[in-house]
Amino acid sequence: MRVMKNQDDVGLMLKAEAITPGFAKHLTKFFDELQADLEELSPNTYSLEETGYVVLLEAGDNVRDLSEIGLNHKEQGILSCIPV
Repeated sequence: MRVMKNQDDVGLMLKAEAITPGFAKHLTKFFDELQADLEELSPNTYSLEETGYVVLLEAGDNVRDLSEIGLNHKEQGILSCIPV
């Protein structure tokens, strides 16, 4: 599981080859648009820590227990977000 809370995290993921350049471009655009929406903030001073961040699931992640990102196993993790 990879967590991205700001623009710096996108750069780190790209450098580590955890994401492709195309996906990094998409995420960068997302963070740029967020910055534009929050124009009173200085560049890269914001963080998605408190409002919900970008999570990239990887092979081997247990989707039934994502308590690390607030989706606990008692509620079936991300699977509880799917309508029945």
